[in-house]
Order: sequence, then C-alpha cells, then structure tokens
Amino acid sequence: MALEVFRVRQKLHSAPLEDPGRSLKASLEKAKAFSAVPSGAKVGIALGSRRIDALCHVVKCLISYLEQRGIKPVVIPAMGSHGSARPKGQFSILSSLGFSESSLGVDFVDPGRPVKLGTLDSGVDVFTCEAALKVDGIIPVNRVAPHTGFVGPVQSGILKMLSVGLGGPAGARSIHEPGFGVNVIEGAGVFALERVNVLAGVAIVEDGLKKISLVEVIPPEEIDRKEKILLARAISMYPSLPIDEADVLIVEEMGKDISGTGMDPLVIGRGKEGASENFRAKSLAVLSLTPASAGNATGVGLADVITKRLYDRIDFEATMRNVAASGARERAKIPAVAASDEEAIKLAIERSGVSGSEPFRLVMIKNTRSLSEFFVSTALTDELQRKPGVFVEEKPTRVDFDEHGDLISPFGEGGVVNFHF
Repeated sequence: MALEVFRVRQKLHSAPLEDPGRSLKASLEKAKAFSAVPSGAKVGIALGSRRIDALCHVVKCLISYLEQRGIKPVVIPAMGSHGSARPKGQFSILSSLGFSESSLGVDFVDPGRPVKLGTLDSGVDVFTCEAALKVDGIIPVNRVAPHTGFVGPVQSGILKMLSVGLGGPAGARSIHEPGFGVNVIEGAGVFALERVNVLAGVAIVEDGLKKISLVEVIPPEEIDRKEKILLARAISMYPSLPIDEADVLIVEEMGKDISGTGMDPLVIGRGKEGASENFRAKSLAVLSLTPASAGNATGVGLADVITKRLYDRIDFEATMRNVAASGARERAKIPAVAASDEEAIKLAIERSGVSGSEPFRLVMIKNTRSLSEFFVSTALTDELQRKPGVFVEEKPTRVDFDEHGDLISPFGEGGVVNFHF
C-alpha cells in the first residue's frame, strides 16, 4: 500500500520540575507529616500501575527521607485488579516500571485479602487491603489526572488509590459497579481516609509532555480539598490532538502502562462521557500491545480494527478480570482482526466510508501519551498549518512495511519513539 504522510510537531504545555526529588524533600519538610511517627515504625508506600515520569527518583527520595528518621518503609502494590489481582502479577508490573526490592532497598509486601471498611449511605462498600491495616501508616503516591471513565471534581489521584488501588479487586468492583455516570471516588476515598492511618499523600501532576510539573506532600486532612485544585491544574495542561475530526486514527501501540484503558479516551475521543468534544475519528485501528501490559488488553474494544500480532498477545483472563472489576465489559470486545499492520490500515480506511478517489483525513500516533509528534495525510495539512504552536514538515514521509506487512515505524530509529515519560 502506498501511503505518504506529513510529520507534525505541536508545542504542548511544558512546565517540568528541574529536580522532582528536591521538590519532594522541600514539601516533606514543609508538611512535617512524619514528625510524630516513632523511630522503628513500619510505613507502607502505596504504588500503582501507571508509568509516571521520574517516579523512581521520587520514590527513592521518599524512602531515603523516611529511613533518615528511623522509619522502616515497605512497598505495597495499590493497583485494584491490575496484574491479574495477584501479588506476582503486581510485583511484575512494579518491576516493569523500574521498581524492585533490590533497586529500592526495601521489602515488597503482599497486599493480602481485601478488608471491608464499611458502607457508604449510597450502598457502596469500601475496602482496603490487609497490609494497609498491619503497617503503622500509609503513604499513597499517585498522579492526579483525569480518569478514563469517571467525571467530576475528583477523578484519578490519592482518593482513588485509597478506595480502588488499596481496595484490590473487591474495591475496584465496588467503586465501578454503579457505572461511570455515578462517581463515588471522593466519598469512598474520604471514608477510607477516616479509617486507615494515612500519614500523608504524595500527589504528582504532569505537564503536557508527561513530565512531572508538581510534586506535593499533602496532610490527610487536606487531601480532599487539594486534589480538586490539582485536578484542575492537570486538566489545564492536558495534551490533545489539535484536530477536530479525522476519518481514520492509527494508534501504533496501546497498553496499560500508557493508560488505564490502553488508549486515553480524552485523546482518541472514545470511551468516556464528553471525550469526543476535542477529537473524533470515524475509524480506529490499533497495531500492537506493549510488553509492559503483560497481556492485559483492556480498551481493545474501543478500536474498530486490530492486528493479529496484537490479538496473539492478549491474556484474556487478565483482560476480563480487569474489565469485570471496572464494569466496562465492552472495553474487552474483540474488533475485526487483520493479518498485518498494512491490512489493518487498509481495513480502517475502508471502514471510514471514504471512497478510493477522495482524500481521506488520516492521523497516526505512536500512543496516547506521546502527542508532541504525529503524522497526518495531505488532507489535514492545510488545517494544521493554521493552528498556533503546530508545525508541519513540508516534505512527506513514506509509510513503509516489512515483508510481513508490519509497519516500519516512522517514530524513530528502530521504530522506537522518544517517549515523553
């Protein structure tokens, strides 16, 4: 298939911290969160499954700060149903993110059974894990950002980690069961906050390039109020495609390390209320699943076409466990499966309804985390050249495929793009 595209670069909101570790230490000193914690206390650092820029550096600085005060930190996975809801799978996810007992110098703790903390007035049960109740205190470390399904003043962040992450599969099911139209994250998070000894929350906000823009230590009594402020800040810097509509969107890779739904609904315009307000595509093809997803293909149902190599990587048990916990089972539906990348792109173009003679509006992205560079067909170049902060190369790039019909990635040498993690 002969296909020529134009490389586009857009200026995203950039406000990175020069040294996130130093900012963390300054915030720790200001919060005085651990002044009353006795020497020898065991404190659990709750970590999730999302890839966050410089998170390893931040966590190492937090561990160092605690150890200097005679506190013994341990790591507790706070991932809800991710990693097949099993310690081995969750430790494997942490390893894929750069965390290990040897690299951090601390023990990793099995979350244990979910423990019911009580029931909200709405009838929603709130859970935590055994490990969170056995340590002397908890420090959840999480990114504050828009959620892939829920809307409202509190979405992804510290409160969600307390109610869903530490609640394990039972917590994930309970919070998601009412559906994305009913956001109980705030109520459940505050409920857990009042019943689990949370010493402080470490909140992280990313800029448009997915670099850490803010890291703040928040005392437990301030978490609910501050999260709302930080979410508004995160939304103000959130990246998107500078296009209203396309016939075809090609996503080179999806994965749980990229988004909770494999592809960010706010980028692809599917899978969340209001997601299509900024961008929408008639047809969506996805070519591969990241290795770090460990077979969890949650979100594959948002696509219209996938490749056989993506399909062959799917761990159906892990995927179904994840979507069952979220209640969004449609995210696991299997789209049309094409034999190769080339066939998938052809099928996506055909499905969009454009005839062979008319120009079609095609967008190709590496993944939904990397939006500073992408490719478009000729039909979109004039529109993009009029956009402020958007630069379109004058000469086209030819899209090539190998002998198996798989894409030779245009996003960097060897098909590896420079991720903005």
